Order: sequence, then C-alpha cells, then structure tokens
Amino acid sequence: MLMSNHPSVSILIPNFNGHDLLSRNLPSVLTCSNQYPGISEVIVIDDASTEERFEEIKSSFKTVIFLQHETNKGFSEAINTGVKAAVGELIFLLNSDVSPGSTSVTELVAFFHQKDIFSVSPLIVDENNNPNDYSWNLRAFAWGKLSRQKWDLMTAKKLAETDQLPTLYSSGGSMMARKEMFQALQGFDPIFYPFYYEDQDLGARAWKRGWRSLFNPKVTVEHQRKGSIQSEIPSWRIKLMQRRNSLIFDWIHLGILRLLLSRSPQYLKQIFTRTLIGDWKFLLAFLLALSLLPKIVFRRFSNSSSRRYDHVVQQINQEVARLKASLK
Repeated sequence: MLMSNHPSVSILIPNFNGHDLLSRNLPSVLTCSNQYPGISEVIVIDDASTEERFEEIKSSFKTVIFLQHETNKGFSEAINTGVKAAVGELIFLLNSDVSPGSTSVTELVAFFHQKDIFSVSPLIVDENNNPNDYSWNLRAFAWGKLSRQKWDLMTAKKLAETDQLPTLYSSGGSMMARKEMFQALQGFDPIFYPFYYEDQDLGARAWKRGWRSLFNPKVTVEHQRKGSIQSEIPSWRIKLMQRRNSLIFDWIHLGILRLLLSRSPQYLKQIFTRTLIGDWKFLLAFLLALSLLPKIVFRRFSNSSSRRYDHVVQQINQEVARLKASLK
C-alpha cells in the first residue's frame, strides 16, 4: 500500500439535477485537478437526473468524464459506480455543491505516505468562511447516546501540526480515500439509500480494520449552504431519512448491551413523547428501520470484528486527549 510521491487521483462528483451547482463548481474542480503534478481525472456520476440541461454541462466541460445511471440509485451507489470506473490510486469525493481550493488535491495526497491511512478530511467552510462542524467528527457516549463532541478551529489547527489528528469518519461530500481500501470495504453501503450515514458507517468499518481517518484543517473546501438534496427533496423526508439511518447505524455498530440497556428505553421514550405531540416522524423512521432488520442483522454479523465500535470511539478520544496534553 506504499505510494509514490504523486499517486494518481480520481475526483468523483455525484449529481442529481445539479446543473447550476456543476456550472458553478466544476471550474474550481478542474483547476484543482490541473494543478496537481500527478495524473488526475474528474468523473461526474449522474444519478438519473430529470432536468433537461445536463447535456449543456457535458458540452461545456469536455475534459470531464460523465457516467449516467438509468434509474436513481442514491448517493452511495453513485459513488460506488464512480469508484469502479476510476483509474486513480486515490479517490477524492466531492458533492456537486462543494468547491475545492486550487491545491486541495496536492495537500491531501501528502498524508497517504502512511500505509494505514484510509481517508483524510479537509476543513469544510460555508460561503462566509464559517467552519462546518462536520469537518472534524468526534463522538462520546453520554446517557447511552453517541453524542457529537464540540471543537474549535484554533485548537484543531494546533493539533493538526502533528499530521496525526484522528477523526471518526470523513464527510462523504468532501473526502480523499485510498481506493484499494474503499473497495476492500465494498464501498458505501446502499442500505442507507438515498443519503446520510453512509460515510459514518464506512469510517466505522475502516477503523475496525485498523485503517485510520485523519482531519487536516489546513486544507479548505467551500460547501454552499443549499445543495441538490435541499433543493430537490422535501425537508420532512430529509429528516425522516436522517432518523431512519441513524437507527440503522446504531443497530449495526453499537454493542448489544448498550442497545438493549441504554438505547432501547430511549427509543421507546422518543416514540411515545414525540407521537404524543403529533411528531410522527420518529415512529415512522423506527418502523422503516425495523423493516430492514434482516439486512441489518446480516451486516452486523458480516462486519463483526475483534474491535468493537465503542473501543474505536474511546481510542480516538484518547488520541485527541494525548495531543491536547502535549500542547500544554
């Protein structure tokens, strides 16, 4: 898994009715690709868009490779399709609403001289340069729930000087990964169709194999606030999928005792209290996840490892704590 100084890179962009986003962001993607001294390519995977202007994009960006799904298969399968066609040793995943810096590829590639690195995540900012919390993903168990850990950019940049700043997973909308490892993990899991939590699941499976994900806040990408999902999908359905997929993730990765003793009582409480006030989305999400239980059980046992997810979370938090202590 050792690589040359300039391994080949494939930039993969999933698209669904994203004409305006591609028109806006493909120029910066191509600049980023062209400034990389090694071999690179840009691939757009169209997930059965219904807008008629996609041909305009294809004619405007002739150096880009375009792949098309005949039917909509969701984010996971769009990326998996792109990975199968990619020639790069490394894959750089970018959503259509993300604009990379001109040296993003070059700077992220530098991390992959370490043979156990699976993925690297850049700093994600909005149009006003405000950092996105999902740039660096840390979690801790509190009251039986896996809760997001807060962080600040100044501290993250100091810790990142070691080039060893771990993250639980890299955001699927802007991450670089080793293609060989991605394929060994069988890519993003389509059980999370149409979107959300597939990147958390992938990161969890990688860490269980001892393959690390890092955060590099010195590299920046811009994520526009309203992407194709928010433009095309009703907000209630987005929330429903988030809740369903969070349950699927829990049921695949959390320890059985934690699920039975901590999470299950909370599920019942949420179903009762939210339904009582007319919020039916959690109940429906629970039922939708429950309908996939045979597939979830299969994944739970097929992805079994000597390393529990609880231990992965603990390991990352300990590594971050050691890095912080070294700064004092």
